[in-house]
Amino acid sequence: MIARAWAILLVLLLVASGLEAKSAQLYMRSWGNPKDPAIVFLHGGPGYNCASFEITLAEKLAATKRFVVAYDQRGAARSRDVKAKYTFDAYVSDLLSVYKHFKVKQAVLIGHSFGGALALKFAEAQPEKISAIVLVGAPINYPTTFDAIRENCRKVYTASNSDQLAYIDILDTMDRCRLDYATYCFAHAMQAGLYRTKDPSPEAKAIYQSMQQSPDARYLSESTIPPVKGFYNSSRYTTLDHSELLKKMASRLPIHGFYGAEDGLFTAGSLAAISRILGEKYFRQVEGASHSVFIDQQAWFLEQMKAIR
Repeated sequence: MIARAWAILLVLLLVASGLEAKSAQLYMRSWGNPKDPAIVFLHGGPGYNCASFEITLAEKLAATKRFVVAYDQRGAARSRDVKAKYTFDAYVSDLLSVYKHFKVKQAVLIGHSFGGALALKFAEAQPEKISAIVLVGAPINYPTTFDAIRENCRKVYTASNSDQLAYIDILDTMDRCRLDYATYCFAHAMQAGLYRTKDPSPEAKAIYQSMQQSPDARYLSESTIPPVKGFYNSSRYTTLDHSELLKKMASRLPIHGFYGAEDGLFTAGSLAAISRILGEKYFRQVEGASHSVFIDQQAWFLEQMKAIR
């Protein structure tokens, strides 16, 4: 069933027309006192949304005397009708409009997954508007991310004697600049469970269960397609390596890296490369967590955020 759903998604992705939608406003929301130090959450994707953060963590962060902001990026979920121009420049401009809307002068940016790349691009363009960046499961070098996915999927499929192993052999032979290569890699990452912890804590289990009771639970499994193809067409984002940009911005701003020890989008080598850039003081490999550290180890995450301003 999962494989069939991903096959349908792939077909839709490859035939997506990229037509522009009618202009509309970004979906955005805030929590807490605007006079408190600000945090802005940048979700993953492109094409995902901020619902998981919104449902599970935003209010708790605001309770630590922070002004918390989250929004769906253009083309995603509740911002799907925003005029569809999918470039980093457009997304940086959108983030600037979020700052202006909430009268935020400076903020800590939490960049989850693809949101990490956006945080770095915004830092390059508007460094004075950032007090710190927190990268959460954020790929820096996309080609090595796909290498990690293939390697980790191969381990999972070999251990389970899965017939999916043959598809990893096919991925090994594909042109790694193509969007369908990246799409198949992400599909196998989902199927092989690379985004999940093997043994989630009782706290994490309770959070994941409560997420499903939210009125916005439908967005948790929603990922819109046009931003994916749009970013691929504008920048070949799946081939990008942001290592030099990370080095540049880490020399100017505090950049923290929180990466789950069970996050299958990385290998020990790729995490070591990020750690070398950030330094031991700012890099944490979090046990008992996978791709969503802020859910898998939420109490730990909240404690860390208290000191990041």
